[in-house]
Amino acid sequence: MKKSILPKIIIAIIAILVVIGIVFASRNLIKGQKGEKTITITIENQIDHKYLMKDKKFETDSKTLADFLKANQKDLKVTFEQTKWGPFITGLMGVDSTNMDKGPWWMYSYDSPSQNLNLKVGAAPAADKINLANGDKIEFVFTNNAG
Repeated sequence: MKKSILPKIIIAIIAILVVIGIVFASRNLIKGQKGEKTITITIENQIDHKYLMKDKKFETDSKTLADFLKANQKDLKVTFEQTKWGPFITGLMGVDSTNMDKGPWWMYSYDSPSQNLNLKVGAAPAADKINLANGDKIEFVFTNNAG
């Protein structure tokens, strides 16, 4: 009788280990891999004719541009204002928009070769509508030109 219980216990232990392995594997697949995308960021202050950041590469697992900016809020010194159209960038790298009616404002272009998108400054939608892909290039511009 003891001999017939031992194989059942071994099978039960193996089944539990397989279930635990599947749970851990599925969690990693759902989250995505850290750094699964590399994007390039440029930040230009056209008012002072200066680049604050030029072609800096970031590895990210953020889904949207807004998620990326929030995840890097401290390093990029990003501030937002929530609008009915989505988050509006009011500050980057310590340079803030102070007059929302007259400017200057923060705007950006978005180039995503893998998604066949090339949106010029002023033509890109709100940052929470931009889904990031590997190889994307985003150029933030502090400008008086509304696009």
